[in-house]
Amino acid sequence: MLLDPTASEALISHPPSTAEASDDERGEEAIDVTAGEEWVSRVEVARQAVEILGMKVRA
Repeated sequence: MLLDPTASEALISHPPSTAEASDDERGEEAIDVTAGEEWVSRVEVARQAVEILGMKVRA
């Protein structure tokens, strides 16, 4: 008869899964992050513009 592991043993005792299918095998498409990168770039440019304007107003 096997004893049930305690909660902490159950969390650390099982090996990582190696049987997971890749995204290609599941038929999922890669996510295009180009729009997100463009948005981050625009936000950074706007932040820099506000910083420069703030320096000009204080001067």
